[in-house]
Amino acid sequence: MTTTDLTIRIETSAGALTMTPLSLLQYFLPDAKPLPNNPQIFVGKIPAKGGTFKEGYVQIEALAGMLLEAKEKHLNPVSEMYLIAADAPTKKATHKVKYTVGIERARQLPGFLGFNSGLLVARAGTYVETHGAFYLPGDEPIGAWAEVYFAGMNRPIRHEVLLKEVERPSFVWQERGAFMLVKNCEDQLCYLKLGTRAFYPPLDSAPEVEGALKLEAVEIPPSVASLASEQPPKEPPFAFQSGIPYAGVIAEILPRRLANKETGEIGAAGGISIQSAQGLVTCFFFSRPGALRDKEEKDWPALIGRACSFTFVNKMDKVGRSWHRLDDARASFILEEGIDAPGDAQETEPTGDAA
Repeated sequence: MTTTDLTIRIETSAGALTMTPLSLLQYFLPDAKPLPNNPQIFVGKIPAKGGTFKEGYVQIEALAGMLLEAKEKHLNPVSEMYLIAADAPTKKATHKVKYTVGIERARQLPGFLGFNSGLLVARAGTYVETHGAFYLPGDEPIGAWAEVYFAGMNRPIRHEVLLKEVERPSFVWQERGAFMLVKNCEDQLCYLKLGTRAFYPPLDSAPEVEGALKLEAVEIPPSVASLASEQPPKEPPFAFQSGIPYAGVIAEILPRRLANKETGEIGAAGGISIQSAQGLVTCFFFSRPGALRDKEEKDWPALIGRACSFTFVNKMDKVGRSWHRLDDARASFILEEGIDAPGDAQETEPTGDAA
């Protein structure tokens, strides 16, 4: 059987939901489609920095593993789990239980008193435990610790992680690394050391527990399966082209961020997201484009909702990725007067060479 041959029925105290494995996969991996050379691996879009997207990959066995754990631990795969796509087809996708699930279920255990957690940092040649995600300038975070307290126990249940074991090369970790480190440690404490107690509701109270789950596979009748396969494919998203003028309304403006060696902050290009009649498009710049040159950054938020016209040029970065750029001699960015909606301006013929 394939991902289109079965349905999944998720029953909780809040109601029931029926969906196919493919629709569940597309919930976590939008626009998921099988690779032409390997139908056991699906490729789709996952969020990246600056409102952009990048390709993510999920194997069929990774989706199956997630569903098996959902059934085993009475978890709702839609609301209580994450399916984490890999950034290359040769890497394995993973899944995890949402942070709040373990925390909330632990709080319902008899004798629960509370949690405590913080960072492990190197400070002046010694190791220091901080509380929460706080650390001083000059401290070097090397890990995190978490403890949970129960009545009648002489000491808390403790767990520790090292930064190098859990850090991921994602923009979330780059921006909120200390918080993610502590959160990951608390997550592991619930998952690994509270395990059975935190994730398995008592059998005699299972029907009354919010989120109690019944997960089963039901074969779709052939007539329904063939009807589903005959549905017309969705229209692909509009492909914005380099060198062609478009019009729209500014939805977001992000200024360029400079790198800071002292704090370790990574530099990034500025970006302008524009809602046009053809859809939402984000363009990038390192030097101020057109209409932004004579305006202070503090005044940029006031431009959100303002009508504009623009022409971008595609440029490749060092690793071969293509970006819509506004800081090119062939590009333009103009604030319009008297245009209130994206459809008020019409697309015209190309005025420059496409990159």
